[in-house]
This record gives sequence, structure tokens and C-alpha cells, in this order.
Amino acid sequence: MELEKFEQDFLKGGNFKESKVMSLNEAIENYREGTFRLVTETGRFKPSQLAEMDIEDKVFYQRANVWDNGKQSSVIESLIMNIPIPSLLLYENKHNQYEIIDGKQRLNSIKTYINDGYKLEGLVFWNALNGLKYSELPEELKNAIQRVFIPAVIILNESNNSHFRDNNEMVSEIFRRVNSGEPLKPQEIRNAILDSSSAPVQFFLKDIVEDDRFLKLIYQNNESKYEDKNNRKENEEIVLRFFMFRYYNYVKDTTQERSLDKTYLVLSEAKSNFKELRNIYFKTLESAHYIFPEVTFSVYNSKKDNFNERFSKAIYDTHCLVASRISNKQINIKNYIELILKESVLFDLKKNTINKTFERAKKIIELFNE
Repeated sequence: MELEKFEQDFLKGGNFKESKVMSLNEAIENYREGTFRLVTETGRFKPSQLAEMDIEDKVFYQRANVWDNGKQSSVIESLIMNIPIPSLLLYENKHNQYEIIDGKQRLNSIKTYINDGYKLEGLVFWNALNGLKYSELPEELKNAIQRVFIPAVIILNESNNSHFRDNNEMVSEIFRRVNSGEPLKPQEIRNAILDSSSAPVQFFLKDIVEDDRFLKLIYQNNESKYEDKNNRKENEEIVLRFFMFRYYNYVKDTTQERSLDKTYLVLSEAKSNFKELRNIYFKTLESAHYIFPEVTFSVYNSKKDNFNERFSKAIYDTHCLVASRISNKQINIKNYIELILKESVLFDLKKNTINKTFERAKKIIELFNE
């Protein structure tokens, strides 16, 4: 990341536009060429085969093991009862080497039990087996488990030629669409995009949101009103949004989620600049509080003629853009309210877009030039 160049371009006020939408003819041509289409095959594996296969368990793709022994045991009971198990989704990163994209908990439940990793508990129909490890099962029941085939869909390595920017983009897009376990938050899914090189970014974001200044500046006067204030992943995304808008010319993509993903990737190349980026972030927040006293990240309610206390991401994005270009000045609240009422469509946050955010910031900046 060339931070100095990024900052110079931003402060010059670049031409920020959302990405071009693909035309219908381009879509047809892409389909014919096999663009963004995967090469897959199906397979069936016995539990013993899964236990021996080289399947990488990337913590960046999914949560750590979250199923307790009781839930894992229910998978084993299902095998004994010959109840169909949902398919696993594997990605072949190298020949005969795989990563688990979907079905991690089921896979771990089976592999761990086959390797005597836990004792069965909470079984309903086969409760006589509660308390037994795999090695302690009667031979006939071991065979019952091993005669079941677990279905799997395998995304072959040849899919790398399908015009995704790289393996990370392809796998993260698949993960985002098919994840079927406990719902993940966007920032948790985002942690799935990268390999271990993303760790410094995670620590960078974590360091910011755990700083006392973050809660003070983001949730000032309304900490009790915002139910996610202690949710670190939610807060990390708030920080990420700041850098997405600041460097949008370099990270813009077809959707906001994908632009956030690219921001994450850009930050992963900025390790030597983390201290400066941190200073830029907190300096901008402090400037926003000075420019918009008492209403820093709040939404104006025209019916009640006041600013509510709830934190608004859309207003945060807008006011941070303003604070990045205006300093040592305070907004005239009366003029600001008049602008909000005059530009009611632009300030309709229920139908917010990236372009509207930049346009709002531009209109507010113009107030200081009148």
C-alpha cells in the first residue's frame, strides 16, 4: 500500500464513482467463456476416509469449533441411524489436498470421534452408548458408522482459471453464499478472505476498537442506546468502512461488501503504515466531533425536530468524509438542518448508497464555503 499516494489522491478530492455495471451483452459473453463458473465434482467418503484425508481446517474460513459434545454426538447417532448427512463442500487447493469451506462442524464431529476425541452424550435413541468413545463401541456399531457414506461437493483446482482475481476471492465468495452453519457477521466472513497474512489487519482493527477513545468518540452520549457497542466484529467493520470511503478509488467494486473486502486486502499490505493509519483515524474522529458538536454521528428526525442519540453508520461515513477535508470549523446547525430538509432524498438513509454518501459529504462541505 502506497499510503502517501493514497492520501494525496484522497485529499485532492478524486472522482469517486461506483463501479461500472456489466452490460447484458458482456454478461452473455462471460457466460459463454465460462467466466466466474466453477469446475466441480461430487464424491462420497466413509468416516474412516475423512479421518485420514488431508483436509485443511482454516480458522480464517470459519469459526473455531463451536459445537459441544452433545451436538457432535448427534451427528454420530445420525450415522448409526443411517440418517442422511448434508454434503460437505471442499476446495481442492492442490492435487488431493483440500480445504473445508462448508460443513466444518460436521466434519470435525466425525473425525474427532473416530480418533477418540470425545465420549458420546445426550443420545436420544441410542442412549446406551452415552459415555463411550469410538474405540469402546461394539464392533458391530463401529461397522454401522463406517458403512455410511458422507456426500461431498469438491471444487476442483481448475476453477482457478474462472477469472476470479485470485483463489482468496473465489473461496471467500463461495463461503459467503453457502455458509450454512450458525450465521456469521459480515466481518467474520471477511476474515475468511485471506490466509495467515490477514492476521496483522485483524490485530490492527482490534487494537483500534479496544482503545478507550473509540468507544468515547463513536458512542459518545449514547453508549446505552447502541446494542452492539461491545461487539468487536461490528466495531471492526465500522473502522474498515472509514478506510473504504477514504481510499475508495483503489478499493471500489461491484458491491459495498466487496469494496470492504478489497479494503481489507489493501490494509494487509500496509503493515508498516499501521501507526500512521491509526493516527489518521482518531484525528478524523476528533475533528468530526469538533465540526458536528453534540450531533456527531446522529440522524436528524424531522418529525421531532431533533437529532436522535442512536449511532448511524451512514452519517458516520458522511461526517468522517467531511472531517477529512474540513478542520477548525463548526457546522451551523440551523443551516445543516435546512440542507437536510431541502435534500430529503439525499438524506434518506433507508435507501443509502456509496454515491449518496459522497454526494452528502460534498453538499455539507459546500455549506462552509457559502
